[in-house]
Amino acid sequence: MYDYALAVEHGDVQDESFLPVLYQAPVDCDWCDEAIWRAVNPALAAGFRSLEEMRITARRAAESPIARESFRRLYLNVWLDASEQTWVDMDVYDECAGNPVTLADFEGRPALAVDLASVQDLAALVLVAPDGDGWLVWSRQYCPEVQIKKRSAAGLRYPEWLEAGELVATSGNVIDQDLILSDIISICCEEVDELRKRVAALEAKPEGTSGVLCPLCHSPDFRIVASGPDPTFGEMGVLSDRYRCGNCQHEESRQRDTHR
Repeated sequence: MYDYALAVEHGDVQDESFLPVLYQAPVDCDWCDEAIWRAVNPALAAGFRSLEEMRITARRAAESPIARESFRRLYLNVWLDASEQTWVDMDVYDECAGNPVTLADFEGRPALAVDLASVQDLAALVLVAPDGDGWLVWSRQYCPEVQIKKRSAAGLRYPEWLEAGELVATSGNVIDQDLILSDIISICCEEVDELRKRVAALEAKPEGTSGVLCPLCHSPDFRIVASGPDPTFGEMGVLSDRYRCGNCQHEESRQRDTHR
């Protein structure tokens, strides 16, 4: 009924027998503003709804993302796309906006997950990998064109997300699962191609190389060019090997215990 009321209000559906009257706060409103509470709750003025009860509920909601989204939906009539079980406070999530993550950041360390959907919910393709004390997260969302039009009419920012490339529109009213599979294959193929290049480089390693890769350019042409007793532990049978990379000319010394 809510979707139908919106369609009539926006002129997408012609129905002279239906009068939509919607008391709804903007999606991006300050949900703690009591002026907004009064605007979307006419029962407050009549005493049908308790202002004090709303204040108590709002104070509790301020301490929990789940309770806050419930307050917005039940008291402000803000229809949300996200699940009630909010995992991350959006204010915390938005703090990462200044550090965009790209697929290139996952080279050699992707972990892929898929959250599939068909009609109402968004489908998502996600890469997650540890990065120091935090995490790298990259995602691509999918939504049917029909649902995008409905949610845009409801004031949600779907056109903005489409333009930014953060949302992929699939034709019709059902998410195209084959498109998601195609994207997965594309991402995985890039990683497989990189692994093939590394294997080829190791197989082409010149004879006499050390069997380890250069720590700077990762070339397999990282050779021992000199070796002798370690200045500190030589009497204990420890050698000092001098390595040089034939590709980038990087040099470094490494200790080697001859007793092992």
